[in-house]
Amino acid sequence: MLLPETGLPKTAVISGMGGLGKTQLAVEYAYRYGRYYSGGVYWISFAEEENVSDVIAGIGGSRGMKLYQPADKFTLAEQVARVQAAWQESVPRLLIFDNCEDELPAAAWLPVSGGCSVLITSRRGHWSPEMPLQEIPLAALSITESVIFLQQLAGQLSSPEAAAIAKEVGSLPLALQLAGHYLARQKQVSPQDYLVQLREELLLRHDSLQGKFSRYSPTGHELHVARTFAVSFDQLKATECDDVLALRLLAQIICLAPNESIPLTLLHTMNSAAEAAYAVNDKLQTGVERLLSLGFLGPGDNKNVIMHRLLVLFSRDHLADELLFSEAQNTVEATLIHQLAGHRETDDSLVTLPFSAAHLRHVTNQSLAQESENAASLAALMGEHLIAIADYEEARSYLKAALSHSEKQFGPNSLQRAKAAVQMG
Repeated sequence: MLLPETGLPKTAVISGMGGLGKTQLAVEYAYRYGRYYSGGVYWISFAEEENVSDVIAGIGGSRGMKLYQPADKFTLAEQVARVQAAWQESVPRLLIFDNCEDELPAAAWLPVSGGCSVLITSRRGHWSPEMPLQEIPLAALSITESVIFLQQLAGQLSSPEAAAIAKEVGSLPLALQLAGHYLARQKQVSPQDYLVQLREELLLRHDSLQGKFSRYSPTGHELHVARTFAVSFDQLKATECDDVLALRLLAQIICLAPNESIPLTLLHTMNSAAEAAYAVNDKLQTGVERLLSLGFLGPGDNKNVIMHRLLVLFSRDHLADELLFSEAQNTVEATLIHQLAGHRETDDSLVTLPFSAAHLRHVTNQSLAQESENAASLAALMGEHLIAIADYEEARSYLKAALSHSEKQFGPNSLQRAKAAVQMG
């Protein structure tokens, strides 16, 4: 798609959360296909937007495009103008805009004509349709790909061991790389012991995922999963209106099951209690777009979003506002109960659900563990769904939990306890 064939500028953006290997993919493309760009390959870091002009001016000098010499004494603006003028020529060039997270600087620097191809790497998961670019969203690796990658790094791993580790870290390439290096160096730690450590500790605080056994990064990027995520999280400011919306939405999303599609209609219902419909739509879109722009959410499709399990763990650990999280949890629980009650009235059963059953299971398990006021209702609904799909054994465990929590919360002679007993049969 980016190869210089037509002489027209072409732009593609590799997008996704931190740790997916966006920059590594851009490097790989440059090494494989750089020979097709007779005008050269130029790397421009947008990590510090205020320095982009200096980087571009450097490209035009004697070590780059040779458009001027130090003796010419051009101003910075003149140097940049000469580089941009050269970009408008028909000469094929590849420009890589690395870590370009905002549409405005991207639009400001993209060539409008000429033979340049531009490859952008960005955490931003949604770009305006008016921008002349093709989006290439990256996802985590498949389990099969993860097993192959881990075994290349740590040859002692069996396929089941590698698959279990991949599942634990969500098949995120950076996490897989760090885990593989750790196991290759720490041979006294068995894969089984490593899995136990990941499950018992706060996963992202394990030495392996903090890069303590990895020294070299071919792209110069952070070898620390949590710090990679913090680059995005630290941009959310509780004093900014749009970020307040995004933080509230983030608190709700991390109460749901990770790595599962979340219907936008579910998020809409969670935020509709005190808002007019048009206001909810506007605010929801603003909040979702903010989280997409920071790479916290991946677009499942036009009607769903999704959040990686490591980002969920990170956000739970770093969301400092306990009241916000508590309110979010109550909102999520109440919304699931309300939606399932309405769905039951429409469909006469809970064979199907208006959202993934994984969300109901996850929220119910959290509620039971914390003995929240909605625990009995959620457990009863989970049991009802399992009965409807003929999973009677697991249904019984949830209905027993509903009975127990109803008795604790409402008393042995309460209506709620009686309903739970009837469901138990």
